[in-house]
Amino acid sequence: MTQQKTHSRLAQYINAAISISPKLQSEITKEAGYTTSNNLTMIKQGKSRVALNRIAPLANALNLCPVKLMNIALEEYEPEVFEFIQKNNTTLSPNEQAIIALYRMHVGTKEPTLGESTTDRLTQLFLELAA
Repeated sequence: MTQQKTHSRLAQYINAAISISPKLQSEITKEAGYTTSNNLTMIKQGKSRVALNRIAPLANALNLCPVKLMNIALEEYEPEVFEFIQKNNTTLSPNEQAIIALYRMHVGTKEPTLGESTTDRLTQLFLELAA
């Protein structure tokens, strides 16, 4: 039986990961939460999509980065969503996240107005924090 070659980047990536994995496909199937190996076969052949809620378990079963696998899936399945996330994504450190959480705890989701006075006060505060 010849395997149909797929043009799906995600399917190719998953197929390559399965090929180099020391695990049996049945083990990967179980760890990823699928009921039969046929599910995984159809995904790696590009005949079936990976449900987005299965990306992390599948990545973990294949020892792949879940974020990278999700990015490949979104770029292929939902290009507009992927583009939006890429354009608007800012990675924050844990301390930066804590500052935003503290702001939201006191102000809620109200968008801040950054006038000159507020900017000056925040700048002074951040300079004190950095010292």
